[in-house]
Amino acid sequence: MRRKLIFLLKEAIVDYKWRLTIPSTVAERESLLEEDEVFMTVKDDGCLEIYFVQPSKLPASSGALILQAKTVQNKNDGQMRLMIPASLRESTSFFYGRNVTIADFGKKIELWPRP
Repeated sequence: MRRKLIFLLKEAIVDYKWRLTIPSTVAERESLLEEDEVFMTVKDDGCLEIYFVQPSKLPASSGALILQAKTVQNKNDGQMRLMIPASLRESTSFFYGRNVTIADFGKKIELWPRP
């Protein structure tokens, strides 16, 4: 069994406008200041995956829909924020509310519910 390397685990809160602040280490690494779009999908286990480049393949069994979304940089604080699309707000990632854990896997990040 092959294990995935996790670079970062961070607790976060999706705000009342359904915006997620992307950790600065991830934003800097992925050059989000130049590329203002990401690709999102929900895995079979319910976590929300966010890719910074369009994924070439997803498991055929998943039948997952890939949504494209824009990131926004706040000029006041330099933070990068991502709006969670309405169609993904009912995913298991938000089972306990808007408190989530961000797991950084290098080519993608995953959002997991946090009680």
